Amino acid sequence: MRISGPLLTLATVGAVGAGVLAANVVLTAEPGTSVVEQATGLLALDQEVPGEAATDQPGAAGPAPADAVYEGRSAGDEVTVSITVSDGAATARVRGELLDTRADGEIDPSGRTVLTSSGGDRVEYSVQDGTAFGTVTGSGRSWPFSAAAADDPAPAAAASGGGY
Repeated sequence: MRISGPLLTLATVGAVGAGVLAANVVLTAEPGTSVVEQATGLLALDQEVPGEAATDQPGAAGPAPADAVYEGRSAGDEVTVSITVSDGAATARVRGELLDTRADGEIDPSGRTVLTSSGGDRVEYSVQDGTAFGTVTGSGRSWPFSAAAADDPAPAAAASGGGY
């Protein structure tokens, strides 16, 4: 057997592997990130990727809008959640087969807001990218939920009972 056959096969497999790797790097590049930065990473840890703002924590919750309405459901569809934010205060209306409550409280500027009802039920949430994510606790149970911001807060608030 000649040595050129296996060497030719090895060279072909190597070339195909390099092509697949190059295509993967190019096709998975994030917008605004050069291919070289993605493939090699930033050379210095204190440098920022161009076009990205510095944040203390990736995906960190930012301040919620001054006036907003968030409408959503629990993960298992057991309760509906409606949160109305106005002038630094929030009111959550939670309705379901096992729980029907209204919780009120002040917006926490750090990002995590806790609302409580007179019966001890709690709604804890934070807002990320225009969606409220949190947990409703009441009647001895808890439900995780997500609630998207309503397109126009005024009609949504009126449709859900306004000031509750």
